Amino acid sequence: VYTIASTKDDLYPIHYYRGNIDNNNVLFGGFCWQIVRTTETGGVKLIYNGSPDENGKCENTRYDSELYSGGSNLYMLSDSLNDNLFSKVYDDYNIFDAFFPVSLDSGAIIYNYEFFSNDVDYDIGTNTYILKNPRMFSKTNIDEIKNTYPIYTCGHSYSCSEVSVIDWSYFQDNDFGFTSNYFKFEQGLTYDSINDSKFLFANDVEFKDGKYTLKNPIDIFPYLSFEEGILHISDETLFNGHHYFCSNFSNSCKEVIYFYYNKIYNKFDYIYFKDGEKVDDIYNSYYHSENKYDSGMKKIIDKWYANELLSYDDKIEDVVWYNDKSNVVALFNKNSPIKDNNKITASLKYINKNDMFTVSDKIGNGKLKYPTATITAQEAIYAGSPFAGEDESSIKPFSYVEPYSYLSSGYEFYTMTPSTYFLDEYHSESVGFVILYSGALDIASPSCTPVSLDLGVAPIASSCGEYSVRPMVSLKHSMVVSSGDGSPTNPYEVVEGNTVEYVIDGDMPNGFLPPEVESYLKGSKVKMNGLKAGDIINGYRFLGWHTEDVEVVDGAFDMPDNKVVFVGKFEKIVDSPLTYDSIGKYLTTGIIGVVGLFGLVLLKKKI
Repeated sequence: VYTIASTKDDLYPIHYYRGNIDNNNVLFGGFCWQIVRTTETGGVKLIYNGSPDENGKCENTRYDSELYSGGSNLYMLSDSLNDNLFSKVYDDYNIFDAFFPVSLDSGAIIYNYEFFSNDVDYDIGTNTYILKNPRMFSKTNIDEIKNTYPIYTCGHSYSCSEVSVIDWSYFQDNDFGFTSNYFKFEQGLTYDSINDSKFLFANDVEFKDGKYTLKNPIDIFPYLSFEEGILHISDETLFNGHHYFCSNFSNSCKEVIYFYYNKIYNKFDYIYFKDGEKVDDIYNSYYHSENKYDSGMKKIIDKWYANELLSYDDKIEDVVWYNDKSNVVALFNKNSPIKDNNKITASLKYINKNDMFTVSDKIGNGKLKYPTATITAQEAIYAGSPFAGEDESSIKPFSYVEPYSYLSSGYEFYTMTPSTYFLDEYHSESVGFVILYSGALDIASPSCTPVSLDLGVAPIASSCGEYSVRPMVSLKHSMVVSSGDGSPTNPYEVVEGNTVEYVIDGDMPNGFLPPEVESYLKGSKVKMNGLKAGDIINGYRFLGWHTEDVEVVDGAFDMPDNKVVFVGKFEKIVDSPLTYDSIGKYLTTGIIGVVGLFGLVLLKKKI
């Protein structure tokens, strides 16, 4: 068990289990669970881990538990972004297809006596390329022209509406002719016009008089290369943060294009902006947006909770479940790299209240019907899950050996942390982080929604069921262990304990907080809080604790089967003339600290 350092001085420090351990097993509500971490409210977050066997053991649940299959939509992720984003997004494997009508003709055959030339004319009226000074391919001249750029051909004609440029990297000399790949050019585009173009990318734009002007543009053409007929960026780090582009290859345009990286397909997508709108508008709109619609996954969890855990509602705390959108927001941040590494920070801080899902609106957004959700990607990192394909994450108190953590199972299952958006010609949807069989974190492939929400103990029927759902709950601070050692064969069993509460009657010293409420099992030996009669705190003397609920012997008592309340009282210390003896008395009781010793010595000499 580890402690998050930034919380160590909090009222309830956050402790978490980490690594491939098996001492965090819990029996609660008729199901097996695993402890993930404690909460900032003193509760304990548990993740569903199947059903116990007939002897109440959880030893076979890790790889054999029946988990609930779900759809790919992220937990409570809103569709509100679709209105102002997806109507503008264009999806293409070749990011320049919309601007460069270039395609690749694979394995085309060049026969003897076809025409070729080193240059072309283009007649815009007839949309025709005309070979200049055409010659014929033959076995006798092929060595002379091989690896020369550009070599145009219209096949057996001097002209064509689509001219081909030979890609020599795929050229082969055969007995019957020559085989090569072609780049197909159309609409007047030529090899030279590509080389003469300025690929200006800017980190911002200014809109004035109906036009966008690129700010601080750089030319990325030196870093472009043809690979398999597609223009690729050979070193994208050279223009990190430069997303804006004018399709007319100038530094101003009426509609500007913003490129962002599609992590699912390892490619670029782009967005058109007009009328002064910029990516900042999407960033701000999305960051501050509220999630309006329940995802398929949330519907599954809610119905499962209503069927299985509603009778335990009084033992489960209403705590924050954080649907952190910051990783997706980064896609629409003009200051972020155009291509990132999908990393998230191992932090449990809450930044945006709209993403703080709770039942009550006092501590969060109040959007939940039941106090249940799923694990976050951040919590998985703390549990010991590295990113897929890597052997370390942002925190690593131990060496990674597969399986990486107790989250490893026979299933791939969802976290509730969004990662990116998936967009294709059929639909668009959110995509999130998943936990793989090994326990590593990865990005979910777009999936589908469940066919049925008929929940029982068996897995839910779905149209694909690529991933599963593992519900989570957080036990209240009042829950205590009644038996067990946390092992799969002897899991912790928990019951609601009886509380010990400390109440102050009357005034209290500034900054003083009564001791926190604790819960104990009946018969437990409870040691009282350390505050004793006579203690001095900020000008107040404590008079002691009083209770009629238990008998206290030597500062301890046996916990009864009921609540225990201690009532304490302070008295304000009466001011008196300042003398060496009075200051010395106050020093020993804590009113003047050690740092006041030097002044005390000076006062003694003066007196």
